[in-house]
Amino acid sequence: MSAIRHAGFAKYMAANVVSYSGLWIERVALGWYAWETTQSTFWTGFVAVAYVAPSGILGPFLGVLAENWPMRRAAILVNIALALISTLLFVTVRFFEPGIVVIAAISLLIGTASAAMHPVRLVMVSQIVPPGLLSGAVRLNAAAFNVTRIAGPALAGVLIAAIGTENSLAVNPITFLPIIFVLAHIPLAERPRSALRAGTPRQGLVDGLRYVVQDGLIRWCILATSINAIFVRSVIEIMPAITGGALDGDSHQLAILTSTAGIGALAASLAMNLPILASRDVFRTTMVALAVGTLSVTIAGLFPVPLVMTGALAAAAASATIVAIGTQATLHVSVAEDYRARTLTWWTTTSFGAIALSGFALGALGDLVPMSAVVAGAGLAGIAVAAWLGLRGNPRAYG
Repeated sequence: MSAIRHAGFAKYMAANVVSYSGLWIERVALGWYAWETTQSTFWTGFVAVAYVAPSGILGPFLGVLAENWPMRRAAILVNIALALISTLLFVTVRFFEPGIVVIAAISLLIGTASAAMHPVRLVMVSQIVPPGLLSGAVRLNAAAFNVTRIAGPALAGVLIAAIGTENSLAVNPITFLPIIFVLAHIPLAERPRSALRAGTPRQGLVDGLRYVVQDGLIRWCILATSINAIFVRSVIEIMPAITGGALDGDSHQLAILTSTAGIGALAASLAMNLPILASRDVFRTTMVALAVGTLSVTIAGLFPVPLVMTGALAAAAASATIVAIGTQATLHVSVAEDYRARTLTWWTTTSFGAIALSGFALGALGDLVPMSAVVAGAGLAGIAVAAWLGLRGNPRAYG
């Protein structure tokens, strides 16, 4: 918790809370708009995961380029771009009644700008706080994000009921103002010059990938993150499709499911800041979390009633958060500075790419078979793959 006493980081985290809340309001409103428009789990799932899909394609290349970016300027420009695209989304939905293909295209555009933001965001924390506070800052920033996973969807449910789905999309563009202001004024440490020697983009890409593959701990963190993304996080990301396809629910039910998952994620974030978990071997913590997460997804699919599914998906969100925070924090303190942006971008690339591919597949299957069966199948497959990873043993043992 020492990181919260750092004035620059405290301002940065507070501004992020506002921005993240707007993001969740937009995601819930847009996901529900897609379901209301199409009644298709594929298109609803497509719109939901379009936010993360471009990161799975562009991530490695952006990570290489980001090694040479001035982070303050890049962060401000990308946040301005995201605000403008979100404004375009609101205007399009509110005044032009677009088809689902147009909505999907704008979602992909938001995802593309977000893909550029990920390497900037991941490196930015290391420029705000000193190295001794870095691990705690990563965990606290994750906790702040998960606070908004509760507040954002809850606010979205209220706004959708009060002013309609289309008008709710007007909120997110406004929430970018605090983070843009803070980024313009917050003190940043200079990055070491050695960190900027990425060579040509192709050389930087190959060199970064070689570094990731040759380091056993980094390789294991990315593998565990991918399994978590495919079988647990992808299910959580397509909440609108699950709400409509498995529960036959409404926007209120979607807000409850998403907010409850946020409660689980927040609880996990806070737990990961406790000394008993923060100091524990990441291998044991991750394997337990993967087991609980995949089992929870299986239960959610086998018992598709609101109470059971809400609790199971909250447990799944908590487990997924533990895996994400544990592996990301491990990478932050293990990676060499020369490879920080590239390595962390490979982490986001595999995570978001796996979420996107799995989310598309689950949504498409939901148009063919009951959505509850799709969720249960994902959970059962995840149990098998997680067991395989656990049997490989501690990554520190095989280097």
